[in-house]
Amino acid sequence: GERINFIRHANKILSKGVLLIPAFAMGKTQEILFLIKNAMKNGILKKVPIYLDGLSSEMTVIYEDLGVKMDAEGVEIKKAPYGFYKKMDMTPKIIIASSGMLLKNSASWNYAQRVLENENSNITFVGYQAKRTEGFNILYSGNSGYKGSVSKFDFSGHGDESEIIRLIDIIRPKKVVFLHRTTKIKEEDKLKKRLKDMFGKDIFFYLSKDGEGINL
Repeated sequence: GERINFIRHANKILSKGVLLIPAFAMGKTQEILFLIKNAMKNGILKKVPIYLDGLSSEMTVIYEDLGVKMDAEGVEIKKAPYGFYKKMDMTPKIIIASSGMLLKNSASWNYAQRVLENENSNITFVGYQAKRTEGFNILYSGNSGYKGSVSKFDFSGHGDESEIIRLIDIIRPKKVVFLHRTTKIKEEDKLKKRLKDMFGKDIFFYLSKDGEGINL
């Protein structure tokens, strides 16, 4: 699927250049880091240095402090030294930096200026790009005037229905409120029936309406 395609793409770029991954600092950075780390550990991705910068680095330290270990045997993960984007060479390496949308003057934006100057290097987006952000502009500008390439892979930040139901089953809360949802009545009725069949009356499910206050 998308993860295998990403690994193939990364190997191609890392044969000669730098792979820059702009990523949201919490969650997305760690998800991509796990994917890369495990791919290197299993020998399907070329082992190169991995650098974290910006809030991506700071949030990863918090994850590790909470017991979520990012390191792996034989895989080098470093916090980028101050001003690394200015002095780094273009030998193969992976840089994961915030912001995920390449906002101006962010860590990822600073690296992007260097990466786009190098024909062997690439910016790979792994999350949503809002209109009028630098990430959106670069991704959909047709790479005009850039030597480096730009790519995108769809790693959704939202769990699908089966993942959400599995989470509910593990946690077994008393109440579940759905916020980010469909507005189609028939689909909601089907969802209510599935949830009732699975959990009975043990859990109260509430599908909120726009602008509605909820008293929990």
